[in-house]
Amino acid sequence: MKFPRHSLIPALLCGTTLATAQSSPTGALPVGPASEHRHDDPVSLDHLVVSATPFESNQVDLAQATTVVSGLRLQTLRTATLGETLASEPGMSSTYFGPGASRPILRGQGGDRLRLLENGSSSFDASGVSPDHAVSIEPFLVRRIEVVRGPAALLYGSSAIGGAVNVITHRIDEEAPTGNSETELMLSHDSASNAWARGGSHNQVLGRFGKEDAQVLTLHLDAFRRDTGDLRIPGHAEHHEHGEETGGSESGQEREGVLPNSSLHTDGGAVGLSLIGADFHLGASWSAYNSNYGVPGHDEAAHGDAGHELGPAGESESGVRIALRQRRLDVQGELNRPIGPFSGARFKFGRADYGHSEIEPSGEVGTHFENQGTEARAEFLHGSTGDGLAGALGLQYTRNSLAAFGEEAFVPPSLTRSGALFAFENYRRGRLSIQAGARLEQQRIRVAALGGNRKDTLLGLSLGTVWKASEALSLTAQLGRSSRAPNAQELHADGPHAGTASYEVGDATLDREKVTHAELGLRAKTRPLTAELSVFVQDFATTCTTRPRAWSQSRGTMVSSLWI
Repeated sequence: MKFPRHSLIPALLCGTTLATAQSSPTGALPVGPASEHRHDDPVSLDHLVVSATPFESNQVDLAQATTVVSGLRLQTLRTATLGETLASEPGMSSTYFGPGASRPILRGQGGDRLRLLENGSSSFDASGVSPDHAVSIEPFLVRRIEVVRGPAALLYGSSAIGGAVNVITHRIDEEAPTGNSETELMLSHDSASNAWARGGSHNQVLGRFGKEDAQVLTLHLDAFRRDTGDLRIPGHAEHHEHGEETGGSESGQEREGVLPNSSLHTDGGAVGLSLIGADFHLGASWSAYNSNYGVPGHDEAAHGDAGHELGPAGESESGVRIALRQRRLDVQGELNRPIGPFSGARFKFGRADYGHSEIEPSGEVGTHFENQGTEARAEFLHGSTGDGLAGALGLQYTRNSLAAFGEEAFVPPSLTRSGALFAFENYRRGRLSIQAGARLEQQRIRVAALGGNRKDTLLGLSLGTVWKASEALSLTAQLGRSSRAPNAQELHADGPHAGTASYEVGDATLDREKVTHAELGLRAKTRPLTAELSVFVQDFATTCTTRPRAWSQSRGTMVSSLWI
């Protein structure tokens, strides 16, 4: 077995130093299988997207508005959190709760209305429960991020009524590599918080089997570590008058230029094994993620606490900190040959054990959260590219066991299970495409402490069309109706939450949330301009069993992407 020479490619990107070592037949940077453009080309609407429909589609052929971040653009946007990595994209923001915790917001929708995915499966964390809970996805080694704006509930569940963010890591290979090995090393530094991030990944062909070596067995390894000090800021983080109100002193003024308790220490890694053939792939990966970060706004050193300690980088270690741990197993496979009436099939299975502790300034654990999640989905495809009908029928099962322990446990232990059937069809004829989908889902929530079960049946429908007026201009329209059942926290929360300095109160009388979504889009793909304009309207309606009907409406006009 002959291994090609390695090439070392350094780059300086907007103050971030990147060192990459690649091994391939040509010695060039690898291009992801879902994108044919060079990473240093201008951003365009020509990416292939796998998150909006059951089959890979070009962005200009989708009724939904999408964003793809990859290559050099992703390298320049990467931060310590997923929310801040995407916050500068059009139509997006974040729930920024300090440098350690930030979740994306799409068109004003976040929390449990936005689905976060890793390779198409749930992130299995507690970030939707509270903004101070971190997303258990590290952007540092991510290869690609796909964002689907508007309801993505037909494919990923009723909680995706605001959209979906799918982070693709390539820990499980779907296509046979052209070379025998590939190594990528990365190093970055941020002077604002004296942050250092380093890591790398290695893909190795373990063997080639079968006729003409058509089957390939590959191994994937990756690891990373990120350490930051307290964030440097202009002026004071807190005025001394506030310190006097809370029983502190004016000594907090001595903390000028620093946001106390904002340091972050994160590490993790993964191992994956894949078998790829001419018409199939099967793989599994196991990953670990650990993080310890501070929640700003709780630093008692800023109020004259003489008992605080400083970390190795000089950052404050007082205040509320969160110690997070997740272990995750993923298995996925795909068969690209006829199975009865279907042209192919794919499945995904994910399971994760997640936990985090909210540590008080005294060092005691105030609250401990645990979430054990399992998700399985199968899709059966029919049809092919080109004119005609193509689509998929699918099934999905999700199980989440969420529990909180301690004096400040504001949510009771709960078990949430859901099962769903869904279908997505695309009919294309010439320049016109019609896309339709439906999802029937049933969600059950059991709270043992309250001795009861809640069952909700949810229905989602969507109809969209794409008309290519020319090769450079496309018009889109979409109309959808979906519903979301309240989660256990919205129903039964009752207690103080130290991380956000709030008192959480649920409402057991909440009924289903119904959403009507309408959107018109215009996409232009010319030189030197690539642009997308989206105009959307969303109507939310919900009811309570003891209250009159309540209506909430969100309307917006947005230029979702514009590059010259």
